[in-house]
Amino acid sequence: MIFLKALFLTLIVIAILLLVVYAHIVLAISIYNLFRFNKEDRKNPFMYGWKFKGRSVLKLFIGFFIMIHLMLFADYYKSYINDNTKYHEAKVYYVAGMIPHTYSVLLGRFVTPLNPLFWSITKPVDAMKEYFFAKGSKLIPDTDAERELWEYEWFFYPYAIHFWDMYDKFYVKNLVPTANISKKTQNYTFKRVERLYKIMEALNTKKMADLYREAAALREMPLMVYYYKEKAQWFGFHNKFLSKKEMKKVWKTFTIKQTQLKKWLQTIPDKIDHQMQFQEWGNSHIKSFLKAEATREYIILRIMQDELFDDIRAGEFQCDSEDTKAYVDLRNRFMMGGKNSVLDRLVNYGGKKHALYLYNDLKNFDSAYYFQLMLKKYCSVNVLGESKYKSGSNDKSLLSNSGNGNFATLNKILDEGEVK
Repeated sequence: MIFLKALFLTLIVIAILLLVVYAHIVLAISIYNLFRFNKEDRKNPFMYGWKFKGRSVLKLFIGFFIMIHLMLFADYYKSYINDNTKYHEAKVYYVAGMIPHTYSVLLGRFVTPLNPLFWSITKPVDAMKEYFFAKGSKLIPDTDAERELWEYEWFFYPYAIHFWDMYDKFYVKNLVPTANISKKTQNYTFKRVERLYKIMEALNTKKMADLYREAAALREMPLMVYYYKEKAQWFGFHNKFLSKKEMKKVWKTFTIKQTQLKKWLQTIPDKIDHQMQFQEWGNSHIKSFLKAEATREYIILRIMQDELFDDIRAGEFQCDSEDTKAYVDLRNRFMMGGKNSVLDRLVNYGGKKHALYLYNDLKNFDSAYYFQLMLKKYCSVNVLGESKYKSGSNDKSLLSNSGNGNFATLNKILDEGEVK
């Protein structure tokens, strides 16, 4: 009965998606006709191009379309509805909705739901996902965090996976965060960001009956935190619609949340039972595990840097503090060339692109290079890393009291204080 229900819902999904795709093909042919042919020579866009040597390409296309989507359905059904999973009634809707979700992941690199030019694509896809989520999530207890994982996967992951996502690309110009953004879009995006924090909170405070879904949540948590941190800073603290007083309040709230996020990230290794780890993330999934671990260590480093900046501003920075030691230890383990570097291991397992992205992203932050110079000057401590600048070209500016913006203020505090 469960299989038949899932299959029935999937066939409806396939029919809707077929109509959407066909409508866009017809639209493309209509535009082609408009510019390619004279008025009297224009073809019927519903049938033009669907004949090849007397054979119906349309029938072949429809058959291929249905076959591919049924194969997706079979794979999703086998993965999520079996003897090892829980809440099969709910997962009927999950399996059916995974097909439009696949479209969302593919479209996420090119299309933002906020862009009205693409509503003909995003609206039908999102409408199906919202319907299935509303129906299926009700069948999971409120006390189980699988509901929140489901919400993240369908409504955040398609954009989070690309790091710099389409919400930024469409609305942020000249690399200036929120410079040309409307108040409506600003508020909408920040509301999404705050909802993501609630999702992470649930995933770290609630239980999951389905251990396979719990493994998925642990694997996705680093990316969630990364996405939250980037968006909270861009669409919160660069909010031109907030007063200085409001901005200060937002910053204080974010600092508290960021500290909590770091604690949650630090507990992930202890939460992963060894048997489940090698069962779920064995040899065939080791690359996925290393990507998650690399992202986890990367975002912890970023948070640690923010905390060390706060220590300096408060006149509380110490070379031998636990915070400083933890930062030095993690950075020297994380960076390429470090002992047991997760980035080096990720490269060895075919994840070079992701490893280089994280390495270069950290390297291209002045703050990362600043700490390398600052720790060497004030604490005689060497940490791994390199500058995005030519060797030594910006060292004096970063360490000067009259140099690079906020760093000048920090250097003045360090020079006037007693660093221990």
